[in-house]
Amino acid sequence: MEKIRRKYLFTLSITLLLAMLPFFILSSFVRFQADDYCSSTLIRKQGFWRAQSSSYMQWSGRFATMFFTAIIDKLDLFGHQLLPIILIISLIISSYLLINSIINVFHYKLSKSINFCISLVIVFFTLITTPNLYQSFYWRSGSITYTLPIILFNLLLVILIDSLKNRITWWNILLCSILSFITMGFSETNTAMQLVLMTLCLICLIIYKRFTKEQKININLWYVALLSSLLGFTLMLLAPGNRVRMNYMPQPPDFIQWIYLSNRYALGLLYNNFTSNLVSRFISGLIGITIGLIFPVNLINPSKNLKLYALTSFIVVYGLLVAACAPSAFAESAYLEERAQTGANFVITFIWIIGSILIGVYFAHKFSNKSLRIVVFVSLIVSIIFICWEVIYFSKTLPEYYKKAVLWDARAEYIKNQKDEGSVELIVPSIDSIDGLFELSQDPNHWVNRCAAGYYQVNSISGTE
Repeated sequence: MEKIRRKYLFTLSITLLLAMLPFFILSSFVRFQADDYCSSTLIRKQGFWRAQSSSYMQWSGRFATMFFTAIIDKLDLFGHQLLPIILIISLIISSYLLINSIINVFHYKLSKSINFCISLVIVFFTLITTPNLYQSFYWRSGSITYTLPIILFNLLLVILIDSLKNRITWWNILLCSILSFITMGFSETNTAMQLVLMTLCLICLIIYKRFTKEQKININLWYVALLSSLLGFTLMLLAPGNRVRMNYMPQPPDFIQWIYLSNRYALGLLYNNFTSNLVSRFISGLIGITIGLIFPVNLINPSKNLKLYALTSFIVVYGLLVAACAPSAFAESAYLEERAQTGANFVITFIWIIGSILIGVYFAHKFSNKSLRIVVFVSLIVSIIFICWEVIYFSKTLPEYYKKAVLWDARAEYIKNQKDEGSVELIVPSIDSIDGLFELSQDPNHWVNRCAAGYYQVNSISGTE
């Protein structure tokens, strides 16, 4: 069995690592788009700290988004191209650490190879099932707002889970407080999900500790994290800039209608996530079950409270989906934008794969060694074929991104030459929109045009047909 396990994990891990290369290659074709011009113009005109204040006071309470945007902006275009690589690698690392912490709290031990393989599976299927990959991972304004907080929250959960059965130090308290506070300042969607998850987890821990009389569990750091999160939420909620944004929104629904819309959109999100990715969900489930079948541990009393655990997991996941949909239901009475579904998609992918592994572990003893070898072999072949097919399909889109990057570079060079000649009222070539993002229009007063003019330091910019 050990030999089968090693070969399967090695082959699958290498396949997934190679499969991620095109996703890293795409980062070299990333350029400024839409809101990127606006945030960079604000930062470069007002400086790092004044830009934070202006954004908070005049546009949005997303204080952490502007903070990290200003840091990345220091690297200009290189920062844009480096950011997606950092995010993907960090998502793998944070998933690895989170899985390791979850396993440790149940007193199991996993080899690094299994943990690493599971992390690769989770991240790869997160990438290919994300509704709008470019906006979520490659567009600076979208990736910092919706993907970075997932990574930071994963790290926060690692600290909180590890604190359950370990001594809490001042370093734990400080780091936990900072992460809890910062992760509340990226987007309303992630903020709602974090608050709901932490509240539900804390309730479950309190109930578990009370009814099992388990005194070794320390939940004090969870209180600290929730308090810090509430402080961050308050800072976001009270931002004067929120009133400016809300002026562009329709009249909010009443409370009953808001609850109804939040639940309706959550069910729609769950349904659409699976129906739009049926094959991906099937293959990721197959991989999870296969990993479970060769898992080096057995569940303790697997049938005991199994229904209760499954029901609790479903309630938590559904609660997170409702939380994800609640902000857009309130502000716009609308379904969640594609890039705003990034966090929900990661949660669904993570739980789906971990749940599939547990199913595999549950049924592992029912297979003979011969049957298990056949199942593992067939699963590996099917998985590799699917992964290769997805990579080939994705790779076919790279030439189009490359073409648009070349056009963007040529236009940037043209703008520079026009500026050198003294022109400040520019008419430049337009480029086809990338994955639903606004491009320069013929109207110099369009918000993208005005932000681009500020970025290039000219009076106005108009795009041609």
